[in-house]
Amino acid sequence: RSSIGILIRILERETESPLVRYSAALSLSRIGDKRAAAPIAKLLLTQDSILQTVAAEAINRVFDPEAAPTLITAFSKHDPFLSKSAVKGLLRIGKTAAMSLIDGKLSADAHIRAACQAVWNQLAISPEDLVELGIVPSDERYFRSETEDDTKQAAMIVHTVPNDVVAYYQAMAKTAQEEIAAEK
Repeated sequence: RSSIGILIRILERETESPLVRYSAALSLSRIGDKRAAAPIAKLLLTQDSILQTVAAEAINRVFDPEAAPTLITAFSKHDPFLSKSAVKGLLRIGKTAAMSLIDGKLSADAHIRAACQAVWNQLAISPEDLVELGIVPSDERYFRSETEDDTKQAAMIVHTVPNDVVAYYQAMAKTAQEEIAAEK
């Protein structure tokens, strides 16, 4: 147990050599402890392409809802490899990433909105799931109380994403889901 904490601290230390951080990320991913998910996910946002690559592979072995916001941020880099790894990581986290996906669907970045919507659709998150996860109250009136302004605002957010971007992430999410299923 203490070795996991040491490896996480090494991973988080930006002054550490990239090779040492690379080794720590690989070790943590092999151990599979959920506490490593968020620190590994943060490596997706570094400037070091080797660390990004290692993090992208490692995050698909260790998944935890706490890593979801960082995975979503990775979409802002507009890098196909990182985006696919982030999609796979979010799909593996599953419906427990719903709150982070909701936040992502409201992002100013069209790629983040489209990617989060694609993952949301692939996971088939329903209103009942949101109640079960404690994100919304179980009162049925909650689902019927949308005002016209809320509906218009939601439609505006969805329509500001170019169709090709939406199609790109929907195809990526579908392919990632198929790859995950094939691994089982």
